[in-house]
Amino acid sequence: MTILEFSSGDFQDGMGQTLSLTRQSPLAEGRSRLVYALSERPSLLLKVQKPEPPHRGFLSTWRVLASIRKYYKRIVPIRREIAEYRRVSDEGEATRRHLQQFEGLVQTSQGAGLVVAAVRTADGRLGQTLGQSISAGTYDARRHAALLEFLNWFVASKVVAADVHLNNIVYDETSGSMVLVDGIGDKTLIPLRSWSQRINRSNKQRLAKTIKANVALAFLNRQLGKNIVAIVLIGLGALVGVDMMDGRLIDG
Repeated sequence: MTILEFSSGDFQDGMGQTLSLTRQSPLAEGRSRLVYALSERPSLLLKVQKPEPPHRGFLSTWRVLASIRKYYKRIVPIRREIAEYRRVSDEGEATRRHLQQFEGLVQTSQGAGLVVAAVRTADGRLGQTLGQSISAGTYDARRHAALLEFLNWFVASKVVAADVHLNNIVYDETSGSMVLVDGIGDKTLIPLRSWSQRINRSNKQRLAKTIKANVALAFLNRQLGKNIVAIVLIGLGALVGVDMMDGRLIDG
């Protein structure tokens, strides 16, 4: 397998070879992409576009608009994302700490694939997203501090990222940092965020507030869910005459 840097030409390697993904199952799945392992390079991951873009109302209903949108989503976002990776590659240590590293391109049976550095746990599993961490009960003070550090970097940096949420921010156990693994580059038809740092910064401030609110809501929902289970168990215990707190029969 040959990994190539991006050029303005076709996405092909020097030998004209294509990496087949037909017999592989994705490790993870996002809104618009599938993530695969690279057996030859376990420290890397491969991201490819899904055959169909996410459903978007009338844009997905009208056949002509759906065809145009499908073509646009397979070509434009990946080019803008690569351009953004290259643009901020020399922004400094903070960006290298919080932005997943882009390694190159591979031509696959599902189109051009982005090769990126894998963010893994200490035992080699894929790192938990922010959302997974909250659901699993591993979101602690250390991860909260890492999130605040990440959001401060995110707003202050020049990185253009319009689609940032709890499921594309991943915790890196090695560095103790939150890492943005998807969503960079302006995906809109008219890339205003790329043209204007003021617009970009304003948008990122709004995203940072939304992420904080969503973290608080997800954490609250998890705690509420645990309390509801306890309340249900106590109620069931009362029905059968058992105090679920100490296991004793309830008098009377």
